[in-house]
Amino acid sequence: MRLIKGVKMATLNKNQFTRPNRKRYSQRTPETRKMYSRIFVVMEGSKTEPNYLRNLQALFPHIKFEIVRTGSHSAPDNIVKKIRETIKSDLRDKGRNAKRDKAFLIFDDDGRMPKEFEKAVSWRDSDPENNYIVLSRPCFEIWLLYHFEDCVGIQTKKECVERLKNYVPNYEKDYRRTFTEEEVSKAMARALSRCSDFDAAFNNQACSAMGAFIKLLYQLNK
Repeated sequence: MRLIKGVKMATLNKNQFTRPNRKRYSQRTPETRKMYSRIFVVMEGSKTEPNYLRNLQALFPHIKFEIVRTGSHSAPDNIVKKIRETIKSDLRDKGRNAKRDKAFLIFDDDGRMPKEFEKAVSWRDSDPENNYIVLSRPCFEIWLLYHFEDCVGIQTKKECVERLKNYVPNYEKDYRRTFTEEEVSKAMARALSRCSDFDAAFNNQACSAMGAFIKLLYQLNK
C-alpha cells in the first residue's frame, strides 16, 4: 500500500488496465452464394398459363421468372415484338457485353397457320441458345392433361378439354390447381415421350413442348 496525502491507495494490477477481451473470429472465407438464373417468359394466355407459371416459381426457387405481359395483344407477332423490346431494354440497362438471359414464348397452336409463326421462328433462330418457342398443340390444356395421363388419341382442343374434365370436373380457364414436383416431373416425362425437344412440337399434331421447358428449368435450377 502507498499513502497519498493520508489516503490509502491500493497498488493496481496492470491487468486492470487491459481492454476487455473481445471475441475473436477466425478469418472467414466469403460464403458461396447460389447464383440465380433469370428467364423471360411471354405467354399469350392471361389466366391459365400465368397461374401455372406461379406454380413453377415455387418449384424452381433458384430461377427468377420475369413475366412479360402483353395485355390483349396476344397474336404471335405482337408477342415477338414485345419480347424483342424487353430484351433490348434489359441489355441496355445492364451495360455493354452483358450476358443474355434466356427467353421463352409460350404459344398454343390454336389452329393457326404456319405463316403466323414465321416471325417467332425467325426470332428463335436469331439466338438459338437463348430464344425458345414453347408450343402446345392443340392447346395448353394438353400440358395440364399430361399431369394425369398419356393423352393418347387427342386431336382437337374440344377433345382435350373434355378429357381434362374427367380429372378436373369444374375446369375453367382460370385454373389455379397447385401441382407437386412429382406430378410436374411425371407430366414432363409423358410430354417428352411425344416431343423430345422444343422443335418437335411443330411436327406433331398433339403434344406440348412444355416438357422440354420443364427439363431445361431443372438444368437451370441446379
